[in-house]
Amino acid sequence: MFLQNIEVIKTEKFQYIRICKNACTSMFNIIKDNYSYTSEINSVPDRVTFTTIREPYERFVSGLHYDYNRHKPDLNKINIRDLFFDIHPLHKWENGDVNHTTSQIFYTFNNIINWFVDVKDLPHFQKLHFNNTRYDNVIEHRYKEVDDFIEKNKKEILIYLQHDYHFYNSIHKSPLLWTWQKGKIF
Repeated sequence: MFLQNIEVIKTEKFQYIRICKNACTSMFNIIKDNYSYTSEINSVPDRVTFTTIREPYERFVSGLHYDYNRHKPDLNKINIRDLFFDIHPLHKWENGDVNHTTSQIFYTFNNIINWFVDVKDLPHFQKLHFNNTRYDNVIEHRYKEVDDFIEKNKKEILIYLQHDYHFYNSIHKSPLLWTWQKGKIF
């Protein structure tokens, strides 16, 4: 089984599970601005736990651009399969690197999550819960060579994203998806 570096931001009222490329920096910063917190590696069932989810292809594209910006690999030497698992040649654990293209499913293992917030609903969620909105890292540099690589390999990429789409669509059909109509959760 492949797992990412799980980070849970805990406050007295709630805990937030960070998922890379799902507005986790924005959420961390707005929490940091409003609450005392600790950063831990597992959640506990004694308070509301939530995380953010994102449309899988959009998240993959953003993650690959981010990783490319950090490491500038030779895209011709990348095995598409390796982009979807925890460890691949671009990342070095000793540097604290994580794979920003791996499935968001892996972040949810072994955690009881009460609510999932879609990134597209994040401004409403933040305004209701923090009386403010924050969306950091929105404008990232796009690389033509990465876009060309993605377009050339799109069919294979979408095959690897099938499980993530199943997860994402299942959450959207479940009562665990937060919408503004559900109001405050903490």
